[in-house]
Parts: sequence; structure tokens; C-alpha cells
Amino acid sequence: MTAVPITESWTGSDGAPWPAGWTITNGGATLRGNRGDLNIDGQGNVGTGAAHPAVLTDTDVALTFSMDRYGNGTDGWDSNLWFCARTGTARLKADASDVPNTGYGVRIYINPHAQANGDGTFVAWFIAELHRFPGDGTDPGKVPGDGGGFFYKPINPGVDYRMRLRVIGNRVQFRYWPLSEAEPVNEWIVDWTDPAPLPGGHFWIGTWTGWGGNSRGFRFDDLLITAPVRIWDGSTEQAAALRVV
Repeated sequence: MTAVPITESWTGSDGAPWPAGWTITNGGATLRGNRGDLNIDGQGNVGTGAAHPAVLTDTDVALTFSMDRYGNGTDGWDSNLWFCARTGTARLKADASDVPNTGYGVRIYINPHAQANGDGTFVAWFIAELHRFPGDGTDPGKVPGDGGGFFYKPINPGVDYRMRLRVIGNRVQFRYWPLSEAEPVNEWIVDWTDPAPLPGGHFWIGTWTGWGGNSRGFRFDDLLITAPVRIWDGSTEQAAALRVV
């Protein structure tokens, strides 16, 4: 296993590759604006993923992310954003480059639609759901119970958000919030206990968008991977120590 803490800031010249060690599926990983850009410019209906080289079992991951824009309907609508733990470095299958073959994956599905008033603005619906990839080339789908579901928690283009993915033993927890706000406590979008926990593995970021163009995807910054602070006890938990400012 790899020693923690681990940090990544993606600092460098625009167009440079991601730092050494990341395993990239299907290309599309460059630096842009001192952030990690994980997209394939000029193409739609494609995905890409990135696995960090560290191998960990119990882990607490925090990461800043933002998206460029919503789809506009003429060039596609939807996006997928994956945050995964205990993964391998292989993708699920050739047409699912954003998804690992094994591990726990939180999928944020972003589905914007034009408002009926026709003023050119958009609203969006979001689904955050937990998947458990068993390593046999299949995705059994959303896990039962508290694995997330349909809800409205906005991700607005051009706004920085912070996410936290915590995997301890057989417990998987996930949340995100605007970076400008304090991290919430006692509030998890995903909170699930696995009766057959997966072994240790990598942290994985995956993106997919249904439209092309050079401004269409997600950027990442200020990754921090550390040992878990404390498991949530049902009434109070610690949110400090993982916010990078």
C-alpha cells in the first residue's frame, strides 16, 4: 500500500500531459489553466478516465472540480462525472472509457434541459448514484439502499466544487459542495455498507460528455488523499482537515 497523504495540483503549461504515474484510458488528459483537464477536445459521445498510481484500502479523498458548460441541445445534452475508489487501472470496456472495471464508483449524471420560456437559459437535474464494479466486465447498476438517487443539487458551469469520497472497511460515503462554502457535516449524498467489501486499489476520475467542441468538460485541482479521519457515527463527524485552500 502507498503512504499518505498524497497531493496533486496539476501545475504546468497548458497542453502538457498530466503528472507521471496516472494511467489514462482513451487519452484526453492535459493541463489547462493550472488544472487537470480530462476530456477529448472536439469529440462527443466519448469518455476518458484517469487512475492515480497509489494503491490504498481505507482512504479519504478530496478534490476540487468544475465544469465548462452544459450541453445546448444542438450538440448534445448529458454528462457523466465519476469519482471511484479501490479500482484497477483497466476500463470497464472499450466503449466505457470513463468507468473502471473494478471498484466503487460514484456517478454524477448531469442532464440539463432548456427552460420552456425560451430565454436561452438552462436548468439541470442531477443523479448521484453508487455503483459496485465486481471486476468481471459488467456494471450491475446502482447499488441498493443508500447508494444515492435522483435529487437536485446543482453543479453550475464555471463554479468550483469540492467533493469528498471516503471508503473505510465496508462503508462508502460521498458528498460535494461549493468550494466557497464550508464543508457540510452529517450530510452524505451516498452512504452505503457493502456486505462483501472490495480489496484495495486506486482512486479513479472519469468523465463523459455527449457533445463536442473545445469547451465542454471538467477540470480538476487540489487533490488530497489521506487516511480517514474518523468513520461517521450517525450523529456527528469531522469535516476538517480535508479542505485545501
